[in-house]
Amino acid sequence: MEIKKIVKPLGDMILVKYMKKNKTDAGVYLPDNADSGNQGFKVIDKGIDVKKIAIGDFILFDGKKSVKADIEGVEEDQFLVKEELVLALLQDKPRR
Repeated sequence: MEIKKIVKPLGDMILVKYMKKNKTDAGVYLPDNADSGNQGFKVIDKGIDVKKIAIGDFILFDGKKSVKADIEGVEEDQFLVKEELVLALLQDKPRR
């Protein structure tokens, strides 16, 4: 029986994974190999002391001060970052 390992952030740490948007602002879906330039990191878990960031948010952060969470069997890139290093939330622009 194989036990799957997960990373559980502590304190003010946030666990994110690299995401590439697959849909343009106009609603056109892009193939996986398209380079849209629209990318960010999706929050997949957070420590109990994180107040301003929610699971599911897309963020930008200072990557030089993050820690890559290399987990065997997990394909996507995951990083641990302190809440204070989050530079911005990425949000869809409302249509007019």
